Amino acid sequence: MLTVASMVGNAQSFLTVNHDHFNLPISPDSASATLFTPGSTPIPLPTLGSGQTWDYSALSTGGTPIKTSLHPSDNNPNFPNASAFSIYNPFLGSLQIIGSKQYDLKNTNGWYYLGFETQTAAYAIGGMSGNPTDSLYMLYSFNNFGTDVPNIEYPVTENSSWSSSYTAFTDFELTVAAFMLNRAPGTIRQDVQRFDSVVGSGFLSIDPSNVMAYPCLLVKETIL
Repeated sequence: MLTVASMVGNAQSFLTVNHDHFNLPISPDSASATLFTPGSTPIPLPTLGSGQTWDYSALSTGGTPIKTSLHPSDNNPNFPNASAFSIYNPFLGSLQIIGSKQYDLKNTNGWYYLGFETQTAAYAIGGMSGNPTDSLYMLYSFNNFGTDVPNIEYPVTENSSWSSSYTAFTDFELTVAAFMLNRAPGTIRQDVQRFDSVVGSGFLSIDPSNVMAYPCLLVKETIL
């Protein structure tokens, strides 16, 4: 995944992003929504290297929101250090899982991913299995990683890189008549390694009038 992190400053000089450039939870530089449209044409990846101009001024929003912007902390006792959370509704095939929350921390050292919470919910999966009585039942669970997983570690410059890892578990019950499963318990385990590095710098344009362009660092995120 490629992410453009914008900042205030002169992009002609050596760029540095620090905690003053990110104001969580809600501000013009942190509010976001991630959209997913099955079968849509992918947006071309930004070019790499310094001195780039990334023009996305012709883009328009569409699709189904899967992640909406950062909200102030809801004082969840499972994430006592959180500064903010995001609503995350990922797709599992054609099935959208509703109501998960991802928790974040922002301090002077960086912007960190703390973990996530999954809400109890039942989903009909007959459209995938062929039996209208089949279902997926997500159980309430939370994963506090116990370590701060960095989204960004300050200061970020044109030579920065960082990495992290975490393990997460999501519990469910599955009913599939063809396999004689009736709310059979299961757990999804995720062993994740993340590698991030700055791979470009330049200006980003998202203004349809092309009046405003933002000096940026381009961060490449690899998840294994």
